[in-house]
Amino acid sequence: MKLFLRRLLLFIILLILATTILLGVLVQQVNKKECFVLKPGLVETVFLGFSHVQCNINDSLIPHARNLGDAAEPFFYTFQKAKRIFESNPEIQNVFIEFSSKCISNYMDSTIFSDYHMPQFLPRYATVLDGEDYRLLLRLNASQLLSTLSAVPRETLLAYRNRHQDIMQAKKWGGFVYQTESTVAKRLERIRKGFPRPALSNDTTKYNLIYLQKLVLLCQEKGKRIWFFSSPLHAQSGDRSNEALFNEIRETRFSTIPYLDFRDLYFPDEQYRDFEHLNGRGARRFSIFLNQLIRDPAIRQPGNYQQLIYKTWIASQAD
Repeated sequence: MKLFLRRLLLFIILLILATTILLGVLVQQVNKKECFVLKPGLVETVFLGFSHVQCNINDSLIPHARNLGDAAEPFFYTFQKAKRIFESNPEIQNVFIEFSSKCISNYMDSTIFSDYHMPQFLPRYATVLDGEDYRLLLRLNASQLLSTLSAVPRETLLAYRNRHQDIMQAKKWGGFVYQTESTVAKRLERIRKGFPRPALSNDTTKYNLIYLQKLVLLCQEKGKRIWFFSSPLHAQSGDRSNEALFNEIRETRFSTIPYLDFRDLYFPDEQYRDFEHLNGRGARRFSIFLNQLIRDPAIRQPGNYQQLIYKTWIASQAD
């Protein structure tokens, strides 16, 4: 019996060792520089952010641009994504980062470490995090971190199998998603019946802003042009509830970053998916406008950006 237990223990140790070595080899392979190339073709402009970016910007309508947004993505993961993609795609010149009222809400910190969000994000990003990032996750939610790590080998193996594909597909890092429906009519009916609109908390994020600052510094170190922007919002959206606080943070911490405010651009109800996101029809209209805007030399010069936005918006609707 003792001999059997010794052999069993030895087998388990060897299995763990072999698995660790194999995982290490896979991590090394999927982290090669060529695995983070955006395909196909030249990419000069990227859009970064959470679901507003993912739903609102149809990059097929913007030449040499890529939508790198992902639903509920905090800047903790956006920073990791950008760091690798910038290194492997030096032709990227222009970086547009969604920075809006929700980005400063404490909800965004929960998307880093909550029991719900960590299993969604960590397995897809585990191979590109460094020790500092893991120490933060360990401090914020150690039990969920340890639980989620069990899913990393499978995701790493899938990334290895797909390593010759475009990085956004290989690692499932997001990208434009065409939304077909509109729930605005149902939501408006709920408001008419007296149901309250969801509103953002005035409790601010800590870590999301820290990683946004890291992202800005990364862009500056790599010589990228940066713009912040806020996506269109329906008039009934509750995402304006902390607008004063958002403006204060933007003007005090990020005053040197050009800011493009698209929140008041008009879209009819049927072009919204909900109060905060456009559907595919709205995304087409918004993306055609964006294409004209980012190709106007005036956007690269200091000036009245809102005047430029409305001039371009009117021109894009006439086409």
